[in-house]
Amino acid sequence: MGYSGFYKNLKTNYTSSLFCLIQILFGTINFAIGQTVPQPNLKSITYRFQSETVWDKLDITVEDFHEHFRVKCQSDNAINGWVLTRGDNDDIISSSDKSPGDSFQIDVKAPFISSELTVLVNNDTQEIPMVISLRPEKEQIWITPTPGPQPTPSENDLTYLLDQAQKLENGEKHLEALKLYLTVLKLEPHNKTATIAVARIQDEVLAILIKRLEHHLEIHNAEAAQSGLTQIKKLIPTDKRIADWQKQIDSFSQTSSQSRKAKADETYNLGLDSYRKDDYSSAKKFWEETLQIDPNYLQARQNLDRLNQEHPGL
Repeated sequence: MGYSGFYKNLKTNYTSSLFCLIQILFGTINFAIGQTVPQPNLKSITYRFQSETVWDKLDITVEDFHEHFRVKCQSDNAINGWVLTRGDNDDIISSSDKSPGDSFQIDVKAPFISSELTVLVNNDTQEIPMVISLRPEKEQIWITPTPGPQPTPSENDLTYLLDQAQKLENGEKHLEALKLYLTVLKLEPHNKTATIAVARIQDEVLAILIKRLEHHLEIHNAEAAQSGLTQIKKLIPTDKRIADWQKQIDSFSQTSSQSRKAKADETYNLGLDSYRKDDYSSAKKFWEETLQIDPNYLQARQNLDRLNQEHPGL
């Protein structure tokens, strides 16, 4: 099944550490049944589908009007969003990231073809994606393994997760990829591919965090530096560099208010000098640095906004 369309539209909020485990997404589908009911007047054909998991039950109908079709979905729980994609190439047909309650309707101005509907359902404190194939065959029935509290994942499940994780990693979506790799390890703790990938992404994410930390240290932004160091500690808690970074942050914090204001004023004035000399690129650079030091520096914000309006190509 295609799942890339869902990840293109899904809005996620990662507030826990880099190594939080997401809920198992696969292997728990109890059953899915699709059947076709021809209408007497033959003006349309209605397909009915049902998907039930341990989290939710979806009842879906597709009304095929030959030149266009309509999808109706009813859920036992609140719905947080959905995406409908083509079954052959994952192109997005229609999508929404708004909550329609527990049901929604999609009208598509195109003939009904094999499609895939991903519905993001709200299950207590988490969002669960449910995926169901919508196929215009005359009759179709498929049964997946007997439901149980912890079903054994199939090889196809793991292969699919690894494939999607690799695509996300190739697209530099490291945190999203990391979550899928960690899901694989929850399903199969000794999976070699996922183990190597997690270590690789750790290194990539760590390099990004260290680069940001060093930048914040360079401009004496103690607050941002401390936040970055907290993230780094989760990855390398015993690294000897942590003590040195903390000392630098502490030294900035002692004179934080005065030194940051002085540094912000300095870069702001350098921006004014550059602007008066028609060196707009340098002016933009200095005012952006001012806002990095002090995000509440109003004059720098106003000048930068005006500069971007006057010279949008910078």
